[in-house]
Amino acid sequence: VRIVQARRPFSEVLTTRAWELTTASLVALAYADQPSALREETHTLLRQAPAGAPRPVTVAWMVANRTWVEPSIPADCDFNGSLRADGLLDFLLGLVRCRGAGADYRFENPLLLDADFTDWRTVSLVNANKIEVASLKGIVVDDSKAKFTGKWSESFGLTPFVGEGYVYASPNSDAEARFEFEVAKGAKYEVRIAWMPHENRSSKTPLTIERNGQRPLKLRLNQREATSEPGPFHAIGQFEFPVGMNAIILSTNGADGNVHADAIQIVEL
Repeated sequence: VRIVQARRPFSEVLTTRAWELTTASLVALAYADQPSALREETHTLLRQAPAGAPRPVTVAWMVANRTWVEPSIPADCDFNGSLRADGLLDFLLGLVRCRGAGADYRFENPLLLDADFTDWRTVSLVNANKIEVASLKGIVVDDSKAKFTGKWSESFGLTPFVGEGYVYASPNSDAEARFEFEVAKGAKYEVRIAWMPHENRSSKTPLTIERNGQRPLKLRLNQREATSEPGPFHAIGQFEFPVGMNAIILSTNGADGNVHADAIQIVEL
């Protein structure tokens, strides 16, 4: 809403991580984010808590054990005690469907209350497929630490990615992403560049390796290609790096598609 009110580009609505949501909409998102196998899992509906359940039965216990307890269900309600995940919404809203001639039963204290549909708050959505920089070996520079010229757009739709997302820029837009890093030990290192492939990415992304005291080395990356290894990193070669400041630069000039900038990794051999 704030993006629209500020008359910012509508594309930001699709890529923003900050959403105005209610408890009920968070429940819906949690369900939508489940793999199909989880949606097919069977849940149990009981009138009385089973042996071993805490007293009183907590919502956390019911969620963890896929067992839902509602003591107020009347004895003449012949309900199905085995529910699929997609049938839980009725129960969360306070409805138990009785089979046969009996009327459906609506209990007084459902897990989702009217207030849960109006308690708007700003929520930051986090992609579960992100890779933490601290989990990677060697020298790692995320795009959040890079220096940029020109126009770059943030996104997190192609996963996995390093850190909180990645950026991309249009071809031939005079945009550059400069990843600077310091080498404490002169040695041979493998250079890895992180990107996830897409048909709209450049197949000849210009890349320059600047090594302290040496001539720049220029290469081209095909960012439409996937890596054979799990994750977003592509090994582009092994190079001698001297002690001191070095840099890897991605450029849009000469690219034939969007240039994808996520992270670089320098690993000593």
